[in-house]
Amino acid sequence: MLRRISGVAPIAALLSLAFAATASADVMLGSVGIPSGSTAQGCPSGSVAAELSSATGVDFTVPAGGGAIDQWQTNTTGATPGALVTFLVLRPTADNRYLIVGADTKTLPNPLPVGNVATFPLSAPIIVAGGETLGLNAPSPGACLWSGGSTPPADSLIGLAPNGTLTPGQTMTPQIVGGAEVMNLAANLVTRQDVGVTASAVPSTVTLGTPALLTSTVSNAGPSSSPFSVASGIPAGLTIDSAAAGSGSCTISAQQVTCTITGLAPGQSVPLDIVVTPTVARAYAYNVLAVTGGLWPDPNPANNSASAQLIAVPAPLHASQCFVPNLKGVRARVAKKMLSLLGCRVGKVKRVHSTSVPKGAVIKTTPRAGTYAAGKVVNVRISSGRGGHKHH
Repeated sequence: MLRRISGVAPIAALLSLAFAATASADVMLGSVGIPSGSTAQGCPSGSVAAELSSATGVDFTVPAGGGAIDQWQTNTTGATPGALVTFLVLRPTADNRYLIVGADTKTLPNPLPVGNVATFPLSAPIIVAGGETLGLNAPSPGACLWSGGSTPPADSLIGLAPNGTLTPGQTMTPQIVGGAEVMNLAANLVTRQDVGVTASAVPSTVTLGTPALLTSTVSNAGPSSSPFSVASGIPAGLTIDSAAAGSGSCTISAQQVTCTITGLAPGQSVPLDIVVTPTVARAYAYNVLAVTGGLWPDPNPANNSASAQLIAVPAPLHASQCFVPNLKGVRARVAKKMLSLLGCRVGKVKRVHSTSVPKGAVIKTTPRAGTYAAGKVVNVRISSGRGGHKHH
């Protein structure tokens, strides 16, 4: 058995790119600045204010990719000490209403803070998605909004009438629209994104000409859910047969596999499977690296890379197995091709509706992931989407 390891150099260059992408800072949504000549006002009785449009470059809407809000602020100039103020995160709905996805009620300090800005850290960050916006309920004069003065007429607020208590899950209906008004609210959006990868070879030792699976688990610990890339350097001597990610798409260029992972929410993980066939007997080092975008720095680059070893040995007269990878979330066409390449036979393919797996992707296989005798029949269950009837 040959033990010389064949590695790949590009992984070091990719690592340097990953660390260079971590220089961005968090985003401040909204503002607690007072437009010159404006008048402080409280929210209309019983309503919640939300920014409808902004002409000054101050954005109250969460950008694509989302993140987590860990603190918020309001300007207390002219406010009443001890007044209650409620910060909200709102999601626009298809029927022109707003859903409360997060809320935090605080009491203005007494006396009011020096500098007239009250900052309220959240005991638990509020996870937010792109397109959601900020809201404020502050009946006290001077705690809700600024009106007139240098505020552009295109800056406008919407007053929302709650259909219940100001708690997550409640919806609100637009009631009042006002121009030349800006909300007295700012929130810190944590945009960091902790992505991670693992790597393994299944099986770790194969015979020449027998397909093997280089598999990774790609995870997102959040708080952002922006797309990110995973690059895999495949050493010369391994023929790349196919590559697929449970979320997103993959491209193959020479001995490099690059996958763009999309739609991976915080706390979720997906498989990334590459089927290879060795042509030379040796030990191969398989490297994989996850790289976040420059706007969403990774707070934990230590888990961004992983490696595994695949050993190829000369083929005996009779040797073959069926390897079933974790195919959940992989497109059906790709999954069936992988099973055939890995010495298995595709059996029954059943389509059932699923609320968690995208249409056309694998829900599960029977038997589950593992090593079986050559030619093992593997049945596949595929998602037909959220509704509809089971069919074969």
